[in-house]
Amino acid sequence: GQIAQAVARADAIGHPFSSAYACGAAMWSGFFLSEAADAERWARRVVDVARARGFVYFDVAGQVVAGWAQARRGAEGALAALEATIGRWRAGGSTIGMHSFLVVLADAWLHAGWPDRAERTLADGLILQRGANERFLEAEIRRLRGEAAASAGRSDDAQELLLQAWEVAEAQHNRLALLRIATSMARLAPVPPGAAARLSHVHAGFAEGHDLAVLRDARAALQSISPT
Repeated sequence: GQIAQAVARADAIGHPFSSAYACGAAMWSGFFLSEAADAERWARRVVDVARARGFVYFDVAGQVVAGWAQARRGAEGALAALEATIGRWRAGGSTIGMHSFLVVLADAWLHAGWPDRAERTLADGLILQRGANERFLEAEIRRLRGEAAASAGRSDDAQELLLQAWEVAEAQHNRLALLRIATSMARLAPVPPGAAARLSHVHAGFAEGHDLAVLRDARAALQSISPT
């Protein structure tokens, strides 16, 4: 695909930072598409290049995403290791990437069935501070808060947070975020009015990539509320 082509092009020019950057983009694509195996594979490449050339941030970012992928598949100790990696980066006074790393950690906590820890992570002052200026993760942060509220049994709060996330993603023309948010809405209990139509409309806008996890999840959610 285009991601592999971009990495191959970066490798072909023999410029290590370009290779690390391209593999990093592939790694983050895997995260946002919920493709844990792909994310981990690219994260390993990022770490290898970064350690060979001393790209410290890329090294840590690769460890974070690889740790998320391991936690996703239930590897023993993965969540503790992920939290420790982020903690060491922060303890050194570094803030670059922390906004994203905390979002990764919150997602991992949610997937592991710890909504309270996810909410605590998402309430971190650094997310609030960086989020005011770096809004590209705002919709995802609100979606995760909505998911955490739903997992904690606060359906009204969850619906409100997901609607806020939808408004942000819609204003940003972020179709992937809209798909993820609509999928989260369809999983609420009770299901909000119009959730099926919303998810169906967003899903229909994707003409390719139907084997991706985010699109499979969307179809499963849609089937669960519109079985006919």
